[in-house]
Formats: sequence, C-alpha cells, structure tokens
Amino acid sequence: MKKGDDAATEKTRGLVREFILEFTARHGSVNCTELLGYNLIDPEEYEKARVSRLFVTKCPGLVGDAASILEKIL
Repeated sequence: MKKGDDAATEKTRGLVREFILEFTARHGSVNCTELLGYNLIDPEEYEKARVSRLFVTKCPGLVGDAASILEKIL
C-alpha cells in the first residue's frame, strides 16, 4: 500500500458499508444465494434458477436498486 492511501481506503470501506446496509435493509441480504434461493455455483441449482426465470424477473430489480443506492451514496 502506498503512503497516503489510508484515507482513500477508509472512505471506500465506509461507502461499501453504507451500500451493504442500505441494500440489506431493502432486500435482506447482499448474497445472491440468499436473494434468489439458489446456490449459483452449483450447476444444477443454477439451471433451476435459470428455468425459474429469476435472472429476468428478479435480478433486474435487484441491479436497479443497487444502482439507485450507488447513485445516492456516490
């Protein structure tokens, strides 16, 4: 780490904490497995999530909320 980066690192960590708190307040988690109910690392569960159309029905709203939060805090 370069000297002088401490302030930027702390500012970034604070913004990340703020994002996580806000997103979790809205959705209960920031973890995709918890948000979608499927472990996307597991190929079978990923396929179930795909067939359930979560990537087109639920994910866009989650991404939109994430963008909205980021616009507000940045």
